[in-house]
Amino acid sequence: MKKTNLLMMLLLLIGLTGVTLAQNNQVQAARREDRDLVQRELVTQINAAERRTYEVQIVTAETYYVSRTESGIRGRGRVSTDRFSWRAISFEGQINIRRNTVNNLRWQFEDNLNDRRDDRRDDRRYDDRRYDDRNQSGVLRAGRYEIQLVATNRFLSAGNDQRTVVQNSTVGRLSQWDIEDAGNGFYYVRLAGTGDVMTIQGRGENGDSVVLTRQNRGDVNQLWLIKPGPDNGYYFTTQRNKSLDSPSSARFDGGRMQVYNSNGEANQRFRLRLISDAGAGGGFNRDRDRYDRDRDQYGRDRDRNIGGPGSLTWSGRVDDVTVLEIRDRTVRDRVISGRPAESVRADFTGALPNREVTVTVEKRRGRGEVRIVEQPTRRNNYTAVIHVRDSSGGADNYEIEVRWY
Repeated sequence: MKKTNLLMMLLLLIGLTGVTLAQNNQVQAARREDRDLVQRELVTQINAAERRTYEVQIVTAETYYVSRTESGIRGRGRVSTDRFSWRAISFEGQINIRRNTVNNLRWQFEDNLNDRRDDRRDDRRYDDRRYDDRNQSGVLRAGRYEIQLVATNRFLSAGNDQRTVVQNSTVGRLSQWDIEDAGNGFYYVRLAGTGDVMTIQGRGENGDSVVLTRQNRGDVNQLWLIKPGPDNGYYFTTQRNKSLDSPSSARFDGGRMQVYNSNGEANQRFRLRLISDAGAGGGFNRDRDRYDRDRDQYGRDRDRNIGGPGSLTWSGRVDDVTVLEIRDRTVRDRVISGRPAESVRADFTGALPNREVTVTVEKRRGRGEVRIVEQPTRRNNYTAVIHVRDSSGGADNYEIEVRWY
């Protein structure tokens, strides 16, 4: 009797396993509701990316099992601006079954490069390299993205101290990133609002912060290898195989990002939502992005600032050499050697103007050398650069006053 019961239980388990496997592999035609959901999202994305009004039609769509709460959807469609000429697209994303929403929807044109060039012949800013896959050395299509942390669903953004942080919601172009192919599978990740790129602060060891600095094509701390992962997510890793990481102690709104040993977990995995092809042509399009920034409150405040005399009082604990980069009402501390600055505080009496002014510096506290290495000019986007060098062993507390007139 016991043997019979055990045999029945074993057969039941085998049957359940077979049902689960069949469920995982099942592909079926998408429901009308799912097709409509994807069509609406494609209209939003394509019109925003192309800056034109497109009609979108779904031609084929199929769904497949992902989890109990999500199903994948993929297929093909076509788009048109006049209902006479159509362009083919393909798409893939995920449907949240409980919320009836589409997530991480990705799409691309399927016609050849010559058709794309003809369709864009009136766009003087068009760059064939945007759509020519032969110019992409990595796995990701270059363009402008929103980057969302899988673990918390928060978005990568620029913090007030020029660190890369996570925010509960997007903040315009301060939460949008231009991903540019850098060759050999690596990318630059540039903030759309300012043109600064994500840079590892320090030697790239565990716990080093990720900050925003001017692009320097010889700096390996600005190169990111983007690898696909589960759940249609991606990992951002460095040449030292450290991953862009959200510490467990900093997953709150405004928490800083760091690099850490790769672990494959959700706090190192990101969803990428393509917004447009801006920035995909290689290099920062200053004319276009200046116009974009002028429309953004952040850009308006900065460009409106013609300013007058002002000052900055900065204090922090410095080990070896730290560079301070001052622009507008922000100051970024970037470590050259030693450990990152600690206990940093910065107080402005006014903004550094967006014009050439004379900057002076006075050391109030600290045993090492403090000097100006760059005055603000148009060439450096009106940034004052100051070196703080503590040549003695260990670290020391510094306080400096920077004035401009």
